[in-house]
Amino acid sequence: MRKHLLLAAENKIARGDSLRSRLYIPELFAVDQRDAINSRRLAQWSKAIAAPGKPQHLMLLIAEVKEVVPARYGFKAVVKHVPDQALALDEQLYRRLGRRFESELALWGAADDIHMVMIATFSVAAAGIPKILELSPMLVIRQWLPVEDGFEKQLVDRLVADGRSFVKGLRYNLGAESALASATLTDCEDSAPLLFVVHAGIEDSGRCLQAGDPSMPVWLWHPLSEAVPPLPPRQQHSTRATDPEVECR
Repeated sequence: MRKHLLLAAENKIARGDSLRSRLYIPELFAVDQRDAINSRRLAQWSKAIAAPGKPQHLMLLIAEVKEVVPARYGFKAVVKHVPDQALALDEQLYRRLGRRFESELALWGAADDIHMVMIATFSVAAAGIPKILELSPMLVIRQWLPVEDGFEKQLVDRLVADGRSFVKGLRYNLGAESALASATLTDCEDSAPLLFVVHAGIEDSGRCLQAGDPSMPVWLWHPLSEAVPPLPPRQQHSTRATDPEVECR
């Protein structure tokens, strides 16, 4: 995953500077390579060290979060593969994170098979301490497919367990009140059904249809009032591989 993200950042320019040089994704940690890994990390972070009289440059971080907890002073985020350097965050950001992503944090804390991936901007103080300025978390299941909540996790887990082929829907900049297909099945005969988890407050299935082409078949699950309905059957005329074909968009 790290390799593909870094390749995606190649030859991209942000504010007149190379995005690749500003993007930090931790290397796979190994004790016997600790010093070399730390040297490469510090060399990249040097671009964001504050200097008197000069503009503050920021780094972009993508990493899996291990914990976000109170520190001796303020708060800190610990990310996977960086065991010896936590990232500081102030109380205002910590409180805002808890308010804005309360349900996501609750699911992350309750489900052992949920990972939390974070994208964040951070600066580096003159003393070498990194500080997060803004961040946004994303929950993913064991197969690194993103989910919004526990109900969508149930659906995606079911699709993976059944070996279904599907495209996972992502919300991007849509508000929580907007209906969004959790997935689109791509292994059905002559159709690609849209799978919707209908949450409280979006009970009108007509609003779900507005999220895509009204001519496309729609599968609805109202998790507060029913168990997961049977999924649309897959096509039977072709031989399928053992592993599911899962595409993320």
